[in-house]
Amino acid sequence: MRLSIKVMHYFLTAVDRRSIVQAAQDRNVVPSAISNAIDAVEEEFGLKLVQRYPAKGIQPTSAGMLIAQKIRRLIEAPPYLLLPPTHPLARRRSVSFRELAGLDMILLDLPFTTRYLRGLFDDAGFEPQIVATASSSEMIRNLVGAGVGCSILNMRPLASATQSGKPVVEVAIRPPMQSLRLVLGSLNGKPRRVVSAVRESILAYFDTPEARRLIVPYRGRQGT
Repeated sequence: MRLSIKVMHYFLTAVDRRSIVQAAQDRNVVPSAISNAIDAVEEEFGLKLVQRYPAKGIQPTSAGMLIAQKIRRLIEAPPYLLLPPTHPLARRRSVSFRELAGLDMILLDLPFTTRYLRGLFDDAGFEPQIVATASSSEMIRNLVGAGVGCSILNMRPLASATQSGKPVVEVAIRPPMQSLRLVLGSLNGKPRRVVSAVRESILAYFDTPEARRLIVPYRGRQGT
């Protein structure tokens, strides 16, 4: 997919707001940027995704609603708190981000992920108490399972135990929280048939129950 994260979000905002002008106001850009984003998504998929009505806004087509759903599932993965089962917060259904203040944290140390996580703490107004970093999510899970600290991740593996065999617990973080955006990319130009097939398979996968199991959803108010 040759669409940038920004273009996909412009498109989703236009679909949600049913208006290019209102989407532009929400995104603090000129309306032409939203219109160009819609054009780019339509060109990428080769489909008519919205109907434009002068002075009345836009209406997504059935294909547009389907593509918007696929894009939304592809690019949004909400953060969750990873804990050892003995931690006091491990019994909770959800926590607020402010409750992470003072916890020993193990953070994923990758270029984009580091900026994303730092942004979450900056928005919450406190510095994380970092005790360790790791360059892979599985190493994070192993350290949490060993009781070194807690962590924030966005997608979980299908297996509940870590590679070291230690159990860990995932607890949803209550919204509003900025999700981690994922993007599927390919080289410029018309993609080869095999590339298109892989792209469609990935998009289709995110519509399956198996893919939804990778997300730790927030399901309402916390339990005790």
